[in-house]
Amino acid sequence: MEEARKRLEEILADVPDKRIRVRHVHLNQESHPPHADKMRMGTDGKGLVVSTELFPGIELSLQQYHANRVVLRHDSVPGVVEIHHCRSGRCGLNLADAHSLFLGEGDVFIQTLDQAVDSEMTLPLGYYEGINIQINLEHLNRKPPEILKGAGLDQESMMAALCPHGRPVLLPPEHDIEHIFKDFYDMPEQLRLPYYRIKTLELLLYLSLRRPGGEELTSGYQTSKTERISQIHEYLTSDLTIRPTIEELSQTYHMNTTTLKELFRAVYGQPIATYMKEFRMRKAMDLLAKQKFSISETAALVGYENQSKFTAAFKQFTGELPREYRNRVRAE
Repeated sequence: MEEARKRLEEILADVPDKRIRVRHVHLNQESHPPHADKMRMGTDGKGLVVSTELFPGIELSLQQYHANRVVLRHDSVPGVVEIHHCRSGRCGLNLADAHSLFLGEGDVFIQTLDQAVDSEMTLPLGYYEGINIQINLEHLNRKPPEILKGAGLDQESMMAALCPHGRPVLLPPEHDIEHIFKDFYDMPEQLRLPYYRIKTLELLLYLSLRRPGGEELTSGYQTSKTERISQIHEYLTSDLTIRPTIEELSQTYHMNTTTLKELFRAVYGQPIATYMKEFRMRKAMDLLAKQKFSISETAALVGYENQSKFTAAFKQFTGELPREYRNRVRAE
């Protein structure tokens, strides 16, 4: 998690705050304007979107954000399907009927673009890297790549395969899909366009053979409830010296304990106890590296009354004792 976050910080270091830098790679001058050209984008952090037109009607975007929220606004375009793949971080997407869905590492989400006209991406971990592939089925139907034409895939069959009955589909991490996506992200620039084309066609052929089961057709979670989970997260992380129980959180935020635990894991990717332990350790690492607090003071600030328990937890998380870590990073 920390490696992915730091890598994105380095990639986005020269992007101004509250800006999303967008770059386009066009097929030719007669090609359709990429969808990213028509979007209005905003963020409370920073981001980079590199959009590549692969075929008439198929556009791939590499999205990298270091932010908490990203706002995407665009016109409704019927017959366009988008495929999201999450490489790192987590991403919350607004669905229809006041519902939200959260993607974690390796997840693939498919929906029609008219279901996300004005959408807001929430990034619960503060960063996200992923691929977005948009397919205009009408354009693709007019001039399909030979491979798709040979497979007998037309507009109707592609829609039925990707979004059965027009419903969004969430595919959890699986080896076959991850094998297709894994090299999308680190290809040398001179190989990207031919590689993207080959792998995108492979992905479409693979997805055309699948028939999502009922558990893959998703309506997400009620946005009002996921927003309450965000409030709980804010409460837990704003003062690490407090350690409320699940029952106390349940009573304060009017949510039964089972739903609270399920939704927290859906939004943040981990059970509450695991997430908070790691959050405390990352905060302790920051304090030890940048502040002049003693080990015992640092332990107290992140919610440990017992310094020996803090030392054991820190060693388990980082592989170093707190004093060893502090001396190393301050010497660098």
